[in-house]
Amino acid sequence: MAHIYTGLKNRKRLYWPALAEEWSGLSSALIARESVDIILRPTSLQSCEVLARGRGSATVSWIDGAYSYRPATGDPLGIGEQHRMNELEAFDATFDSSYPDAIVQIARLSGCARSGDIILSAAADWDFRARYEPIRHVSSHGALHREHMLVPLITNREINGMPRRTVDVMTSTCAALGLAASTSEGTSFI
Repeated sequence: MAHIYTGLKNRKRLYWPALAEEWSGLSSALIARESVDIILRPTSLQSCEVLARGRGSATVSWIDGAYSYRPATGDPLGIGEQHRMNELEAFDATFDSSYPDAIVQIARLSGCARSGDIILSAAADWDFRARYEPIRHVSSHGALHREHMLVPLITNREINGMPRRTVDVMTSTCAALGLAASTSEGTSFI
């Protein structure tokens, strides 16, 4: 993924409605590139516009732990309209899609104060950093694609339910060792 910061002189974060007039041309040029699969444009502290080349746009929104996905001019994630889901329901709604857990990941990513004003997710087989890498890559790290989101897990402990996010690994490891988790994020699957 790549983050584009447009207002480096601003002391507070601006969202897409305040940036659109100046930066829509760049956004349109980026989504037209073969290397770009999805563009995220945070529209507020609790919403983000999702655009995909040839698949239209939608809005991901979240409030008080409830996530929604509303297609606008298409269905970029290919999951249909989804309303007021908790994190587990959002994971389940997207698991069989090309973008598992995308709703929650988009919410967390675009809601982060350090995220860019325009966020790019690379198309399959593209790497935004290729010219800086000494070894040719056929993928990159951190895109929203299935191949990037699903992580193999091997454990010698019985799993209680389905592991859902890598943030759950530390909490589960601590539980398996009988230790208190050092973070409040994550849910133990042990």
